[in-house]
Amino acid sequence: FSYLAFATTAAFMQHLVLYFWNRFE
Repeated sequence: FSYLAFATTAAFMQHLVLYFWNRFE
């Protein structure tokens, strides 16, 4: 586990959240 992996995962999750939020709004 590394900070880079955490940051990448967090950014990916945020992207999915924003994508679905904009899609279903």
